[in-house]
Amino acid sequence: MARPNSADPDATRERILEAAVTLSVHDGFGGLSARSVALASGVSATTVCALFGGMSGLHEKVIEMAFVHLLKAFSAIDHKPSMSVFTVATGQLYESAMLAGLVTQIAAFAGLRQGRHRALAEQIDRSWDVVRDHFATVEVPNSSLRGKGDPFVIAERIIAIYFAAAFHLSRDPGLDRDRLRALVGE
Repeated sequence: MARPNSADPDATRERILEAAVTLSVHDGFGGLSARSVALASGVSATTVCALFGGMSGLHEKVIEMAFVHLLKAFSAIDHKPSMSVFTVATGQLYESAMLAGLVTQIAAFAGLRQGRHRALAEQIDRSWDVVRDHFATVEVPNSSLRGKGDPFVIAERIIAIYFAAAFHLSRDPGLDRDRLRALVGE
């Protein structure tokens, strides 16, 4: 991989984040280190930490990547009367096997509450809450899902299906929608 231009911190930050996501998918989110990310992105470990405020800052950005794609779910699909929770939850995942792998790695940390993993789990919880609240107060009420139940329950269901679908799609990216729908219970 070509060494990033150190004169452009945004490009360097983006390259580091891309390397961190790739490493998370292939080696596991918990195994990220400044050294491994630095090696994969062609910068020093000091640069990795400096640009993200340490590894906790990089972890936070990687977690955000998994949720940012979900936040874009409503704008990425056609708002037809037949729009479903399943369509919203899985649309972005079918676009990227890398995203499905990342979401699966993030999910593995969601329930951990001990040691250094506690902070990661808390960041995942905060991101989940932001997405849920946004969906329940903005997206669901302004979509064809309005009137199909409590907006917060619908929002939680979208997120739950997103994580369940990511697990299945990371194992089998070619899984067809009908089979995936059956697997996630939708």
